[in-house]
Amino acid sequence: MAGQARRVVVHLGLQKTGSTSLHHVLGLNRLALAGRVTALMPERGSGLRRLGMAAMAFSLSPDPANAAALRTELAAVRDTLLSSEGAALLVSHENLCGAMPGRAPTGTPYLALERILSLCDEVLAPLRPHYVITLRDPDGWKRSVWAQAVRSDGYDRPLSVFMDEMAGLTGWDGLLARAASVVGADRLSALKVEETRDLLRPADRLLALLGLDQAEIAALAPLPKLGKTRVNEGALEFLWKANGLGLGAKARQRLSELVVQEQALFVQDSRLWGLS
Repeated sequence: MAGQARRVVVHLGLQKTGSTSLHHVLGLNRLALAGRVTALMPERGSGLRRLGMAAMAFSLSPDPANAAALRTELAAVRDTLLSSEGAALLVSHENLCGAMPGRAPTGTPYLALERILSLCDEVLAPLRPHYVITLRDPDGWKRSVWAQAVRSDGYDRPLSVFMDEMAGLTGWDGLLARAASVVGADRLSALKVEETRDLLRPADRLLALLGLDQAEIAALAPLPKLGKTRVNEGALEFLWKANGLGLGAKARQRLSELVVQEQALFVQDSRLWGLS
C-alpha cells in the first residue's frame, strides 16, 4: 500500500500520561490488531528504544551529532513502516517529545519539541503522520514528574522547589501552539488523560484516530488491572536527599530500586535516616 494512502499516527508522549499502560494494552491485543494496525513501541530490543534515546539526547544537546543520530533512527523507523503490512501505522514513545523536566532543565518544558517535530516530518516522508500528544492536569502532572525525576533521574530537591521551578506552566495551550506551528493544527491531536472513559482501555481514542470503528475497539481485551501505585512520600524524601550525595548513576539506580521495593520501611521523619 502506498505510504501516502495509509493512516500514520506518531504518539509523542508526554511522560507520566499513561504511555506504559497504552503499550501494554496494545501488546495484549497484538494478534487481534494484526492486519489492521502495525504498532511500533519501545519493547525490548526494538528500534523504538533507540529512537526514544536519540530524541532525548537531542533534546538535551541539539548538536549536529545528536541530530544525525536522531535522523538515523527516524529513517530506520520509516523503512520499517513502509515495509509493514498493517493498514494503519502507529509509532509511540513518550520520549519523542524530548527529555522530561527534572532530567532536562525545569521551567519551560520540551524546548526542542519544534526541532524534533521538524525532523520527524522531514525524515518520515513520504509518510505524512498525524501527531498525538497526551496531556494531564498540569498540577497533577508536575507532581508525578517530580516523583519520577527523583526515582530515575537523580533530581535532588523537594516537591516544593520543583513546583516553584515549574510555576510558569499553568496549562498546555503554549505547548500545543508550538507543535501546531510546525505540523499544522489539522495534523495534531491532544488527548487528555482525565477524559479517558475506562482506565483499563487506555488505547481506545488512539485506535479511533487510526481508523478503527467502535465495534472493533470494543472487541479488544482491556488491561487485566491498573498499573503500579505511586511511591510513598517517605521513600521519595529519602531518595531526593540521597540523590544529593553524589552517587554514581548505577549506584543511584540500584538504591532507587531497593527503596521502591521496600518503601514501607520509610517514614517521613528524615531524622531517622541520617540524611538531614
